[in-house]
Amino acid sequence: MREMVQIQVGHHGNQIGYKFWEFIGSEHNIDINGIPLPNDDPFDSKVRQERANIYYNETKAGVYIPRTVLVDLDPKFLIAGPLSNLIPKCNIIYGYGGCNNNWAKGHYTDGAEMIDTILEGIRREVECCDALQGFQIPHSLGGGTGAGLGTLIISKLREEYPDRSIISFSVTPYSNAGDSVVAPYNAILALHQLMENTDQTLLIDNEALLKHSYGLEKGNFNNMNSLVASMMSGLTSCFRFSSPLNLNLQKIGVKMIPFPRLHFFISAVAPNAYESKVSHKQTSVADLTQQMFVPNYSLTSCDPCKGKHLATTTLYQGLISIKEIEDQLRIIQPTVKFARGCSENITTALCSIPQKDQAISSTYVINSTAIKCSILRLCEDFKKLYESSAFLHSYIGEGMDNMEFLEALSNCEDLVTEYKQYERYL
Repeated sequence: MREMVQIQVGHHGNQIGYKFWEFIGSEHNIDINGIPLPNDDPFDSKVRQERANIYYNETKAGVYIPRTVLVDLDPKFLIAGPLSNLIPKCNIIYGYGGCNNNWAKGHYTDGAEMIDTILEGIRREVECCDALQGFQIPHSLGGGTGAGLGTLIISKLREEYPDRSIISFSVTPYSNAGDSVVAPYNAILALHQLMENTDQTLLIDNEALLKHSYGLEKGNFNNMNSLVASMMSGLTSCFRFSSPLNLNLQKIGVKMIPFPRLHFFISAVAPNAYESKVSHKQTSVADLTQQMFVPNYSLTSCDPCKGKHLATTTLYQGLISIKEIEDQLRIIQPTVKFARGCSENITTALCSIPQKDQAISSTYVINSTAIKCSILRLCEDFKKLYESSAFLHSYIGEGMDNMEFLEALSNCEDLVTEYKQYERYL
C-alpha cells in the first residue's frame, strides 16, 4: 500500500482539509465518524474500501481514522473541528496566539517553537505506514500560519524524507476576497520556499474561487473550500482506487514536470457545482472534456490558452468507457498549444467510483507557462508594499532582514522569466 499523510496547516488549510475528508469519505463509503456505511452490493463495498488505507488507519474495531496532522497557531478552530473527536489528540497541534498574518512569526518565532512537536506527530503517522508515498499539505499563502509555518514544515519534511513526494495545495491571496494587506509579502516569501522544497504545487487563488464559484452564493467560503476539496479528491482518485488507467504522485510528477523548478500547476474541475444543481441535462464525457479546457472552470485566475502547455493530465471519475475518453481527447487535442519539444500527449487516468454528488466528473491538471501571470501579479503587489516600506517593521521585529525580502522577490521574478523563455523558445 502506498500511503499518504495529510498535514493541514492554518485556518484555511484545515477548512479545506475537512472538506477533503468529507469528499473521499463519501467515495470510500466511510462516514464522518470513521464507520463503514452499509452497502447492499458487497463487490462495490470491497472496491470502495480496498485501498482506503492509503489515507486512513484502520483500527482493530474496523474504524477508519484519517491519517492526518492538524496544525494551527490559533486553537479555537481545531478544538471544535469536525475531526477533533476522531483523530488522536496528539495529532491536533496548536499554539495560543495566532500569527497576526505575519509570515515571520509562523516561520521563525512562534511556529519554530512548535516544529519539533509537529514533526513528532508526523513521524508517528509515518511509522504506521508500510510504504509511504508522500505528504500533501493544504494551506493558504496569504496568512502567517499557512504561509510561514506551512513552508517551515515543508522544508523540514524535505530534510527528513528527501525521497518522498511532497505536494502542496496552495491558495494564493486576492485583496477583494478579504485577504490581509500584507498577504503579498506572505505569498512571495512562501513561494520562494515552495520553489525549493515541494515536488508539485497546485496554485489555487481566491480570485478564481470568488469569480468562478459557479453561480453559488458569492463569498461563501464553504462553497469555495468545496471546490478545492473536489479538485484534491479528483487528483488523488487515480491512486485511491484500482483502475485500468492508474497513476500515482511519482508518475504524475515524471509526466508533468519537464524542468525541476517549473512544478506549479493550474487545475480545473468539471462539471461545476452550479450546473449540476440547476441543469436537467445529463452531463456527457464530451461536456466534461470541453469544460476542462475553458478558463471559467480553472481554479487559478489565468487563461491556459494564453500560454503553452508543458504537460497535461486529465482524470475522469464515474462509469465511463476508455474509448469514449480517447475519442473526445482526440477531438480537442489539436486545439491545445503545446510547447515545442514537449510531449503533445494528454495523460489520462480513470476511476470508476464517482465523486460525491456526481454521476461522472473530471479533474484537469496542467503545467502551463500561463501560470506566470498569477506569480507576476503577486510580485507586483509585493513591490507596491515593499517600495513604501509598509509594515516591514513587523517582519523585521521577528528577526528578518531586508535581504530576505529582496531574495524572495528576485527568485519569483526569475521563475516568471523562465516561464517566458520556455514559452518563447520551446
